[in-house]
Amino acid sequence: GLDFGYEVELQGRRRARRAIDWAPLRAYSDGHRTIIEMPREMLRRDAPILLLRENGEDRIVNFRLRGRYFIVDRIFREAQLIRGVGRAQQRVIVRRVDR
Repeated sequence: GLDFGYEVELQGRRRARRAIDWAPLRAYSDGHRTIIEMPREMLRRDAPILLLRENGEDRIVNFRLRGRYFIVDRIFREAQLIRGVGRAQQRVIVRRVDR
């Protein structure tokens, strides 16, 4: 079955956080892959970059972008989606929640 045990957290400066209208709607895994569902508006923009956080370090990960879905061929504990640079940078954390 599908595991919807993921949470989404907005990060960045207050003004940058308020401007995040591209945050994932939800994330889930099928036991082999993690899928991040983005809002339809993302189709009209550049996609954010996706980094996995492992052992305190951010790592680039291979993924496929199918329409508005990020598909990562593994299960992860924490990932970051990042858009922009400097003071305007926006970050969204997708984190697996233990139940």
